[in-house]
Amino acid sequence: MADDWNRLTAANYAVRLRDAGFSYVMPKLHHGTSINHQHLDWVGEWRAAGFGVIGWGYLDASGTPDAIADVAYARCWLLDLDGYVVDAEDECEGAGMWRLRPFLERMRELAPVAPIAVSGVGAAYYPWVRELDYAA
Repeated sequence: MADDWNRLTAANYAVRLRDAGFSYVMPKLHHGTSINHQHLDWVGEWRAAGFGVIGWGYLDASGTPDAIADVAYARCWLLDLDGYVVDAEDECEGAGMWRLRPFLERMRELAPVAPIAVSGVGAAYYPWVRELDYAA
């Protein structure tokens, strides 16, 4: 099966996703300030096949939260995506939780009404979620 996935094209990947009941595709856009290029040339074909496309990227410590937000926004804008998910894991846990606020504030400066979601939020302990206050 792994070999099959490595030989996929945008068209047959779309067929597999559609057959499995998916309506959105979420390619990785960046890891911190490093840009990911894998499968981004498929975005147009996924859209033509009727999929929504939401990008995601990893918020790490490779740059300032503002710099990472600039990379995330540039990729979303370039690809004309339907939204963005920030993957906030290890570097956003505990003492690193501060990274989320400036990242989101910068994203909101750049894209005031775009759908933006957060995934991960470090290792959330009982009750499995953390309350986040993004109010100004």
